[in-house]
Parts: sequence; structure tokens; C-alpha cells
Amino acid sequence: MRFGKWLAIAMLLLSAGACSSAEPKPESVRTWSNPVTLPDEWEEYGLGDPFIFAFNGYYYLYVSTRDTDAGIKVWSSPDLVDWTYRGLCTEDPVTTAAYAPEVRYWNGRFYMYTSPAGNGHYVLESESPVGPFRVATDNFGRTIDASTFVDDDGTWYFYYAGTGGIEAARMNSPLSVTAPGSPTGAYMDGWTEGPTVFKRNERYYMTYTGNHVFSNGYRIDAAVSESPLGPFEPFEGNPVLIRTEGETVGLGHNSLVTGPDLDSMYMIYHNLEGPGIVGPLRHMNMDRLFWNGETFTVAGPTDTPQPAPALPVFADRFERDSLGKSWITSGTGEWSVDPGKGAGVRAPDSPDIALLRTKSKTEPGYTAEFYVRSESEAQAESRVGAVFSYRDEQNYGTVWLIPESGRMELTERSDGRERLLGSAALPADFDYSQWHKIRIEHTAAGSTGNARGVGNAGNDGRAGKAGEAEKAGDAGSAGSAGSAEIRVYIDEMRKFAGPASTGGGAIGYAAAGLDGRFGYIAYSNDVNGSSDGRVYRPLPGQVQAVHYENGKEGKAYHAVSKATADGKLPYRPGALSLKSREDGGYVLSVQEGIW
Repeated sequence: MRFGKWLAIAMLLLSAGACSSAEPKPESVRTWSNPVTLPDEWEEYGLGDPFIFAFNGYYYLYVSTRDTDAGIKVWSSPDLVDWTYRGLCTEDPVTTAAYAPEVRYWNGRFYMYTSPAGNGHYVLESESPVGPFRVATDNFGRTIDASTFVDDDGTWYFYYAGTGGIEAARMNSPLSVTAPGSPTGAYMDGWTEGPTVFKRNERYYMTYTGNHVFSNGYRIDAAVSESPLGPFEPFEGNPVLIRTEGETVGLGHNSLVTGPDLDSMYMIYHNLEGPGIVGPLRHMNMDRLFWNGETFTVAGPTDTPQPAPALPVFADRFERDSLGKSWITSGTGEWSVDPGKGAGVRAPDSPDIALLRTKSKTEPGYTAEFYVRSESEAQAESRVGAVFSYRDEQNYGTVWLIPESGRMELTERSDGRERLLGSAALPADFDYSQWHKIRIEHTAAGSTGNARGVGNAGNDGRAGKAGEAEKAGDAGSAGSAGSAEIRVYIDEMRKFAGPASTGGGAIGYAAAGLDGRFGYIAYSNDVNGSSDGRVYRPLPGQVQAVHYENGKEGKAYHAVSKATADGKLPYRPGALSLKSREDGGYVLSVQEGIW
């Protein structure tokens, strides 16, 4: 529904060529193009099975190793476009022909899973995403293409290619999986590999690849389940990505990553360019996902210049020696910055709060991420955490990590009175001296973004202890009219979902009774895929009507009939009527006069 707008922009750009040279030229749009080649990639082998994950403000890319070589290469990027080669993160002989390496951060360690030459798996571990990674296990089999997933309660799951499709098993720890595997239902009626699992709005999604790596028909399917072990039901529109003719063919083995704006999602995959000297020659590709309720589509494959992923409204990595002009401190505590360690605070041994906040402020609906850790011994009342929706000293919210009690607490201060919105236990081995990511999704009153309803997640996603729901202000409800919705994630585990009275405001860090260290912080004024409705779509391609342009009645569109919705929390509530589909998506009936 944005064709007219983009046509108008194109006409303006064309007409600009006739203007006087003294007039300013339009600002150029930063782009990237598929397929991507990078410095120092494996010669005549390329970038096969690309895996990207984010940690503390940077993205890290790992690819399969050429069959004749040992070691695993790694690149880093601040924005998914500009990549810097960081060298071999391991050179252990075990990693000769290391296929499909994937990395997961947990509690101060980076764990790498790979299957050398496809002959069973090893786990390597490191204290840094760029290594050195050391072999930590023997070969424990499970064929090829391992991927891990950690659920909200801290349970780990291991996925891999089986003879009848993708199989899954619970893990004992990041270094051990002994449970027998079972089929998940993700199967392409032939060899199926390359699984990736993630959770969104209480549903589990899997992408996976099939056919043969040397086939032009190598493709990516998707499936959804109510359980991490399945059964997974394939998307009706499968495959979600395929091309057998043209510039890029043989598309497969993907990973998924959240964009720099904290809201968008991108599929990272490879294309086949033919036989290399040893093995297939492949390169990396990247295309955006677009959500429609409980389903998604991939805007690709593309092979023409595309706009670079959007950046956050505000971000800081503290890679300098002072706080700078973007920050305000208050309360007790001595703040400093170490360019190699991040921001830090020496907080006195008292319940008084040391607070650091941004000068800029979010809008009422936003997403924010924070990296925090403690640096001193915890006392009974000591805590460290993130500040959100700060209006003034009497009105703001805080997500606290509390070492002594082993819990996360979400508090909200309104007119100087503080109340506990919710509390949740953290894993027993949770090390507060290591980096932990806090993610806050704040949905403004009357808007759900691309989410379906939210329910109680007090105490690890289950009903809270006696009296806890009362303290949380009935956080188990889906929210009342006029209230905002907040979701809190600790290291990707959802620990709270419920209503709150906060709106937009500054974000920042806080500590009380202990010294704290703080890393990457960012926010964007989008949440739950709300940016999907206004960004560029590649053409030729499909633009779903439900992703109509954001705007006001009479300007972006005209509602010719009163809006209706067939759900308690309609998708993209507003002036236009949407109806649900059987697969969990939504449709918009376009009437004459709307646009």
C-alpha cells in the first residue's frame, strides 16, 4: 500500500536533476546487496551456513570451514552491514571442516556447537565471542547442524538433523545432551537440516532447510508449535524462501537475528554459486521478515540494493573515557567510564539509588535493551538494573537483578510511591558478576503492534507465589483499557508480561548497595514488529494489505466504514477493520475509497 509514496519519491529524485547545482542534493540512502562477500573469507568456499548473533552492541558472524582446513573464522559488525574480520576464533584440529558453527552466550561463557565434516558434534567454549574457543566435550554424535534454544524457564533444547526430519532433545547443561531425540514434525519428505528455533508471543517457531546443498532447489521452510519439542506444524505458505533460477539460487541454512533497531528481524542464509575447489562455493545473504499476526513472510530473495537495517533512535557502547553530554546522573554514587569495560558506578553500602539516565526520551511505545553486571559483593538489599520510562525522580520504572534473593523484580514509581509490578526467580546458577541482557518491550495503551494478547508471566511464566499477583497489580490479566503493556526479558527469557501505567521517558541504569558495570544500551520507538507497517518493501514482491502505512485518518487512509475486530486484542488496532485467518494471520478487506 506504499506504491504511490515510493513512486512520488522516485519522481522527486528525478526532478531534482533539473534543479540548480546550488540546491542541496537529496540525502543518499545507505544500502547493501545480496550476495555478500567479505574480506578474508574462505577462498573458493565462501561464506556457507552463516550464523549471526548479537552481544553487547555488536553482531558476530561465523561460517562453515573449508574441508581441507582447521579453524573457524569470525567477523563483527555494529550494524549488520559493515563487517570487520576478527581472525580465527579457534585453530584446534578438531575443527577441520567444521560445519555450521553456532554460538550461544550463557552466564559469562560463549558456547560453540559444530559438527566437523558432518560427523557428530563437539562443544567449544570461550570467554569472548572472538575466541579463543577451546574444545570442551568429546564427540557426542547427533549427526549434523546443531542449534540450541533456551526457554523462559531456563531449560535448554538441542535440535539437529535426523533421518526423518529435525529432531529435538532436552539438554542437561550447555555442555551435555543425553536425552534421546524425538521427531519434531519438521520434515521436507527428504533430507532435512539446518534448524533454528525461537519464541514469539508464546509460540515456538522453527525454520529449516531441505533438498541437497548442491541443488538449485535448496530451500527454507517454517513451522510453528505450542511446545519446544513439537509437534511443529508447517506454514501453509511454505517454502518461505526459494529460488531456482536467476542471480541467486540454492538458498538455505539460515539463522535469524534482530536488527539494530531492536524491532525488525532478518533472515541470514547462503546461496549456491557452484562447486568450489573443495565443497560448494556459497555466499551470505540477508533479507527482512515481515510479521502478520502469528505468521511471517520473508521479503526475498533480493539481489538488488536494499536499504540498510534501521538503527536505534539512541545507542551507546561507552567506548570512551567519560560519560559525555548525553547523560544525567542523580542520587548517590560515583559514575565513570572505562572504554574497555563500559560505564561503571561505585554505589555506597546503603539502600539509596545511584541513577544514570539519558537526556533523550522514548515515545510511549518502544523497545530498549541494556547490559548489566555487578562488580562487588552483594548485601541483603543490594541490586543492579535498568531504568525505563523516566519522567522525573518521582515517576519511573526499574528492572532490578537482586543477587541475594536470586530474583528479578519489576518496580514502578508513580508520584513518589513505588509498587512491585512483578517478580520472577532467576536460574540457580545465575552469575550476577557476568554480563546479562535486559530487554524491555513497552507497548503503548491501545496498541498491540504485531503481538497477540499477553498473559501472566510472573514467576518464570507461571502463576506467582501467594500474594505475588496482588503486589503486581493483577499482572496476570491482559491489561485494561488505557494501560500500557510491558514485557521484560532477562537473557532472552521472558520474566514478566502485564499492564503498567508508565509511558515514554528516559532510559538508563541504576544500582543500590553495590558497584555495577554497564554495557551497551539502546532504544527504538518501535515494538512487537510495529516498524513492519512503514518500511521499504522490495519490488517485484508481495506487500500484504495489513501492513498499510501508519498515519492519521484522512491523511494516510480514509476509513469508509467503522472498524471492527474479531479478537479481544486486534492486530494493529485502529480505524481499519481486520479479520483473522485460520493460520493465525490477518487480512484487510480493501474497499474503494480507503486509499
